[in-house]
Amino acid sequence: MLVQNNCIIARANIKELHPNGTAEIGYRVGRNVTGKGIGSRCVTHLVNTGVNLVLNQLSAVVLNNNPASSA
Repeated sequence: MLVQNNCIIARANIKELHPNGTAEIGYRVGRNVTGKGIGSRCVTHLVNTGVNLVLNQLSAVVLNNNPASSA
C-alpha cells in the first residue's frame, strides 16, 4: 500500500502463486492521483518482488474501461 497524508492512494499485490512459478499481479491507484506514474512504480515493484520470489512469469488483466493501464 502507498499512503499519503494518512490516506491509501494505491495498492499492489501478487496473487494466485502457482507451483510452476507463475502468478498474477494487480494494482489500483486512486482517481485523484492518476497520471503521476504511481501505477508504473507499482508494476516495477511487483516485477522486482516476483524476481526475488523466483517467479518465472507474471500476468495481469487490464479492464476495458481502464485505458491508462493498457497504455
